[in-house]
Amino acid sequence: MSPLILEAIAVCTDEIPQATIADITRILRNPSDDIDRLAVHRQLHSVARLSFDRLCDTWIAVNGNARAAELASALEVAAYQAGHMRRSSSIELVWTGPSIFTDRMRSTEQTILEVVSSARRSLDIVAFAAYKVPSLRRAIDDAISRGVRVRLVLESKKQSDGKVTFDPAEGLGLTGRADAEIYVWPLEQRLRSDRGQSGALHAKFVLADSTALFVSSANLTEYAMNLNLELGVLIRGGVEPGHVGAMIDGLIQRGVLKRMFV
Repeated sequence: MSPLILEAIAVCTDEIPQATIADITRILRNPSDDIDRLAVHRQLHSVARLSFDRLCDTWIAVNGNARAAELASALEVAAYQAGHMRRSSSIELVWTGPSIFTDRMRSTEQTILEVVSSARRSLDIVAFAAYKVPSLRRAIDDAISRGVRVRLVLESKKQSDGKVTFDPAEGLGLTGRADAEIYVWPLEQRLRSDRGQSGALHAKFVLADSTALFVSSANLTEYAMNLNLELGVLIRGGVEPGHVGAMIDGLIQRGVLKRMFV
């Protein structure tokens, strides 16, 4: 099938609800084998009508005639695949601070606690700074009690080259505990600038079971959870969470991240 037609079909299935696509395919499968645009237009809003018309024009230009039933089948398959992808993965914005969309966005703390609480096999937390978040500490304790393997990659007072003055492990109440794995990025593994300044462990994310990934500008602090202006993305399903889990595994195996026994 022509790439032009495939692109036009993809645009239609993005802009038209799956239930409406089903109505359209029933109209297209009429006995005359012609595309009844007027009947289809009655099902669509103005933007979707333009997308459908572009699809029809492309289809007819490439195929030489309407062949509406074939177009119906192509739309049906594409709509099913698009729906399957939406059901199996999702992306959601997460916000802390003033917003005009507060009714549609969850907070940073709420989302972090949800991801931590959803973990059943593994939980990875990566942060530059962490302190004064008792709700997160309780959620980590609960995960450990469920038998979840908990790994934290944290900036370290000793390894940060002066970038942090308070150990995040201590801030999360994990000092002296053996039931959570804590990793640091040693100074000897970090790149340095021409002036000798080392890089920082600045990533902030929470990963549960390699299937739910929350990436955020927020550190694990009281200010970030409630007072700052922070933006994050929650990704469920798809390949991205698994890729991040594999990246952490690889950095540990190569010795770029070292376990710290506290």
